[in-house]
Amino acid sequence: SLLDFMFGIFAFFAFFDVFQLFALLTGTPFYLNEILGASATDLSYIQLGGGLGCSITTGVFMVLLPIVDRKISWLTRSIAFLILPQLIRIVGYFLLPHLPTLPGAIAMIVLIWATWGTAFSGSIVTINYEIDPVNSSIILGLFNGCGTLGGFLCPLVRAWMTTIEQQLPEYQTLLKKRWSYFIYLNGGASIILIAVIFVAVALRRNEWIKDPSMATEQDAKQGKRLRHDTIGNKSLENFDGATNHY
Repeated sequence: SLLDFMFGIFAFFAFFDVFQLFALLTGTPFYLNEILGASATDLSYIQLGGGLGCSITTGVFMVLLPIVDRKISWLTRSIAFLILPQLIRIVGYFLLPHLPTLPGAIAMIVLIWATWGTAFSGSIVTINYEIDPVNSSIILGLFNGCGTLGGFLCPLVRAWMTTIEQQLPEYQTLLKKRWSYFIYLNGGASIILIAVIFVAVALRRNEWIKDPSMATEQDAKQGKRLRHDTIGNKSLENFDGATNHY
């Protein structure tokens, strides 16, 4: 079914999303210290700014969520909430290695960090309930497992890509180049995620259009009967309601 297919896409997304998150949390402090000479105090500004930025964007998108759900289906909204931050991350990750000053680099990292607010307000963290309310805890565990695997591999990949011998000539130049490659890798992951989502939507477009669970909240208020097909191919009771997915 469409939701079975989208489950696989979201699991794929969770892997790379957490990979990027761990690159931001565990990688960028080393980058700022080794390349731009950041101190522990400087790095604390990232934690403060990133936490506040993520909290603000979470609040903003939580306010937008019921408004958007009246206009488009929950799956369309969820994918939009996935793609929007990835577009910002592409720009951020590809600009970051070219920012020569510490304040500029910190500001860019804080901006990238703030994009995770969409995840907590109607995207990858909440999609498990919308895919299957009955088995949402199981789906969340599967998503979390895929994401944790990405988070586990990220520091290993970072260490492999950025570790070189200090005795080598032009050590600092080579180190900066290695770090640039790792940061570009994260920007490339965003490009891949967006491409996969667009291909997935294109492949199942007709099924998406015909799926009654894709009705909007406005359709529900007009009395149209909605049905939500779950991952286990079970159906919740049809009813006329004010929600847009079950």
